[in-house]
Amino acid sequence: MASSVANSMVGGTVADLFEARERGLVMNLLAIVIFVAQALGGVVFGWVGLYLGVQWCYGIQAILAGVSVALNAALLRETRGDVLLSRRAQKLTRETGVRHMAAAETQKKSLRQMITVSAIRPLQYLLTEPIVTAISLWIGFAWGAVFLGTSSVLLVFGQYTDNPGLVGVSEITVAIGGILGFISNYHQEYLYQKACERSPTGKAAPEVRLYWATTAGLLFPLCMFVYAWTGQPQFHWMLPATFLSLSYWGIYVMYSSVFTYLADAYETYSSSAQASQSFMRNLLSSTFPLFARAMYMNLGYPIASTVVASCALALAACPTLIVMFGAQLRARSKVASAIAANS
Repeated sequence: MASSVANSMVGGTVADLFEARERGLVMNLLAIVIFVAQALGGVVFGWVGLYLGVQWCYGIQAILAGVSVALNAALLRETRGDVLLSRRAQKLTRETGVRHMAAAETQKKSLRQMITVSAIRPLQYLLTEPIVTAISLWIGFAWGAVFLGTSSVLLVFGQYTDNPGLVGVSEITVAIGGILGFISNYHQEYLYQKACERSPTGKAAPEVRLYWATTAGLLFPLCMFVYAWTGQPQFHWMLPATFLSLSYWGIYVMYSSVFTYLADAYETYSSSAQASQSFMRNLLSSTFPLFARAMYMNLGYPIASTVVASCALALAACPTLIVMFGAQLRARSKVASAIAANS
């Protein structure tokens, strides 16, 4: 619960700090750090569990979490615009003796009210903002398919060795896919900048952020099909590892594009929109792996992974449909349309 805060807060912070034309690279850096760190976690803790015991997998993470909290407290600052304006007004009041008040202060809420709004708004967006609903359902089901499919990684590569450390090394495929995605996102950023140049306002539509996602939505399931049928002992382990890396490439592009898209569409309120899609991702990605082992054992590895890839292939149409009809969906979304009208 605590670690999931970053999924919504970081996207909102980036939206606060950077203009839309500067946002792509920053979101790309955020995504590559997440993917590489996830890969290193799998690689390192396979060996830690082998030589030091599973308890140290948790112990080391607890130590690193403590360091992270200390760094956050020392380095991070408030970025939300209305909060900063309120603080500036308070400072001017102290310095001049004349009452200054930011617009946000006229609607100041109690701590209880703020907590209530923070808890309810993401669910409200999920149910009442059509564009958030569409994005959240797409990435939620896609992420469930991702976790269902990747739950097989340790099972599949466990066929090649009984050494937990070596099996954990298979997680390096996450980093390889992330690096490929990081590189391809430079082309996505090029497409976005070109769209900005063509726009009379100098600002491209949020849907431009999803251009590469339309390809990535296909890349993930198609590579999963190949991974499904090559992840068997009669094939060299490098073959399924290669296509698993390529499928992670597709996952990376989908992941980063959704964050950037919602940051563009919801600006100041993007943390709430990010929380909506993170809720769906976390809900489905935590549910699907519950039946992963039984599914892979009963159906067999190739057929089970084929089922996952088939579900992902059906979802591949979602980013294309959002690119085509996203403007209409945003027009029907009360908050997104208001932000677009004021930008």
